[in-house]
Amino acid sequence: MKLSDKATAYLLVKANTNSEWDDCNFALIHITDEWKKEQQQRIAFLTYLQGNYHFQSVNYYDTAVDFYKKGEDDQPDIETMLADKEWGFVELDHEEQEAFTVPENRMDCYRLVLRSNGTAYYTACGKHTGEEFWTEEFDLNILCNPIAEETELERFCRERFQHLTNAQLVARVNNLPDFGWDDEGIELQRRHGVSKGAFDYQTKGNTIVILKDEQR
Repeated sequence: MKLSDKATAYLLVKANTNSEWDDCNFALIHITDEWKKEQQQRIAFLTYLQGNYHFQSVNYYDTAVDFYKKGEDDQPDIETMLADKEWGFVELDHEEQEAFTVPENRMDCYRLVLRSNGTAYYTACGKHTGEEFWTEEFDLNILCNPIAEETELERFCRERFQHLTNAQLVARVNNLPDFGWDDEGIELQRRHGVSKGAFDYQTKGNTIVILKDEQR
């Protein structure tokens, strides 16, 4: 298994469990054209809920994910592979996936948890234990749409704010008047997209709040 700079049929995602005796380190999501189309429909369905702070998420039964743990030789080394990223596209050798070590739990009740902004994560539970397994979050907007080349405006905003950290950029936005931070907003969206889960934020009222920033 090796990381790919291009979109492939498999997404490697960091994963975890609340089990005290079992283990889970990563998951593989099988991405097909049908899967992408279904996620796009789900995102479109939730579009009208964007900005509704009483809405948290919706669950869909979805079995496109498989959970795994490190083998006896502590391989694959997911932390080294993904570094500060939460997910990445990977290429698999023939029958390589069948050789990965699965958790002791027999998995059941696979679900995709989707928020109105298009971020999502998978969950499952042990059929006989009820123990929980979950992936880190990933952005369906990125996975389901071709990655476009950087526009002139995005390049302008990237160069304009390249001296600012994510936290400094957010602080700048929060100190500006409403609707007075178009360029800053474009740069925030660009950074979120290229971070592959390492940088995430949300808007609460008139304030932007950082949810995750591994740049700090």
